Amino acid sequence: MPHRWPVRARAGAGSDPIFDKKSTNTSELRICRMNKESGPCTGGEELYLLCDKVQKEDIAVVFRKETWEARADFSQADVHRQVAIVFKTPPYQHLELAEPVEVEVFLQRLTDSVCSESFRFTYLPKDHGARPRAPGMGTCPLAWGRGWREGGAEWGQDP
Repeated sequence: MPHRWPVRARAGAGSDPIFDKKSTNTSELRICRMNKESGPCTGGEELYLLCDKVQKEDIAVVFRKETWEARADFSQADVHRQVAIVFKTPPYQHLELAEPVEVEVFLQRLTDSVCSESFRFTYLPKDHGARPRAPGMGTCPLAWGRGWREGGAEWGQDP
């Protein structure tokens, strides 16, 4: 039988915990990539986020700016193999934006509130990128194609 020496604690001995970096319970959260950097202020835009391994039942995607914070909408089934999340953006706090607003997006582990570094996401005003219409065309998309170079004429010219 091997001899066992008595173990004594030394002053100043390391006392910091050692975490398993591969464990999804304690590992550092990290967003690797998102497929879009902007979307409408009304929310509902589908995004794909690639990340280091996460537990599908213990993760949230959070959007934040100063005092406002909202969570993205997704289910556990939307977490693919622990490394990708498909989610819908939450609506921004103010839907009547005059100009684009930049917010932070980050992962948050629900059990210990640990957060990842943030990515930028820009909320766009409702009418951002709306297709311009010529005078008198109305709102019917079928009419948008008529008139433009119809019969060789430009807008404002008679065919």
